[in-house]
Amino acid sequence: MRLKLNLYKFQKKKLINFRLYRDFKKKFNTEEIYKIKNILLDIKINYKPLWYYKYLDIDKSFVNNYLKQKLYKDFINKSEFEIDLIKFFLFKKEISIPLNKSHIDYLKKNNIKVNRLISTLNFFYCVLFSYIKSFGIFFKILFLNEQLDNSKFTYFVSDKENNEKKKDLKFNYSNINIYPIVDDKSFIKVTGFYYTLNYIFKSFLILLNATYALIKFDLFNVIIAPEIIKLEAIKLIKKDKLPVNYFFTQSILKPLWVNYIEKFFNVYFFFYSLNIMSLHNTKNDTLPYGYKLMSWNKYLTWNENHSKWLRDFFPNKQINLIKVGPIFHDSDIKFQKENNKKIISVFDVPPLRPINYEKYIVPGGNFYNLSNSINFIQDILSANETFKQDLVVKPKRYNEKIYSKKYYNFLKLNNKKIKFLDSNTSINEIIKKSKIVICMPYTSISLIAKYYDVPVVFYNPTDILIKKSIFINDIDVINSKKELISWVKKNL
Repeated sequence: MRLKLNLYKFQKKKLINFRLYRDFKKKFNTEEIYKIKNILLDIKINYKPLWYYKYLDIDKSFVNNYLKQKLYKDFINKSEFEIDLIKFFLFKKEISIPLNKSHIDYLKKNNIKVNRLISTLNFFYCVLFSYIKSFGIFFKILFLNEQLDNSKFTYFVSDKENNEKKKDLKFNYSNINIYPIVDDKSFIKVTGFYYTLNYIFKSFLILLNATYALIKFDLFNVIIAPEIIKLEAIKLIKKDKLPVNYFFTQSILKPLWVNYIEKFFNVYFFFYSLNIMSLHNTKNDTLPYGYKLMSWNKYLTWNENHSKWLRDFFPNKQINLIKVGPIFHDSDIKFQKENNKKIISVFDVPPLRPINYEKYIVPGGNFYNLSNSINFIQDILSANETFKQDLVVKPKRYNEKIYSKKYYNFLKLNNKKIKFLDSNTSINEIIKKSKIVICMPYTSISLIAKYYDVPVVFYNPTDILIKKSIFINDIDVINSKKELISWVKKNL
């Protein structure tokens, strides 16, 4: 009974949020939210080390970068912040989510109402969690982490959604062997009596420092405590027991200990998708997700356009760009041709459910809606009536909580005209055996097809002109069914 009640409350909350987003989009420009979040990226953080931290060899600029990244990731870039902003715009309701003093001051200065007391107390509560986490990390490193011959491993960090797929990462860079993989934090293990005693003593001082900072309400010195413990532990591990390669993706947050590690080993950041920009020209046409806060030194890039974009994006930073070709998750499930017909492989972008679609604040609107997705498939089906070749679609893993059920029902109705592959089928296998590839703008699959010299095109099923991707300057965009038929005829 309690479970049903909680489920009802959860669904009710989702419905309320859905209505809030919908009403906001009707009355206001969605870029207002985006603009505020982008400005908050530039708020200065003035970290001052407290007591014991003053004696640690940590560059203050590294800490400032880490704090800006963490505050944005954990607070500003959350849906709760968007919902509070929407409630302010719609009802002039005060914002009360956790925010630090600098962010509160900026919002109030720009006539956005913030309940300073509630917001500060909520922020303190979140910082308290970091304080408790510090103790957990101390005991985990001391008792739970396993001793590994880490020099044989590669340290790899991905987001939770792709955690299970990380062993399937493929990229063409012969100097790096990414297998096998060590999970997050499991390589930090201090051994030996002297080193263990040293670790316990340093951790005691760090935890004492965090306690003192908490009492003084010096919250930045509390937030970094878990990172300082990991950093000091890593310093006590012999270099030949540490991984020699470290990979990070899908996160703007650069852990503090990485600044020490990269003095001795290779640390790389990579993108496993380049479909990260708005498809429409907007006033605030900058990269979303807080990427401008990134402070990595080495980036693995897909192509020269990607490298150029990163150089332009970080003009004042010394960064090392390594062009490796397409980087993507793949599997070993083979794809077999069933006849002598030529294969036209299609890669779509499934639309979200309406309740999820409304929740996204996307500059310039959402191109990947139900209507455009259905028209994309319908036009390709219509074009293939002329050629009678095999159409294959490799759909994303269907999740009815995320993606539109109507879209997948539409695909099922056309299962005699389209062959639907298992979502785990190897992308490499599909593309290599395809005669041509048709993609929705601007899926990264297109660059994999180009890498294998398979003719590829983007098909835009609307009459709305979309902005050309800065990463994909030399792949054509087709905007009409007539052009599509002509292109298919030319390349089959």
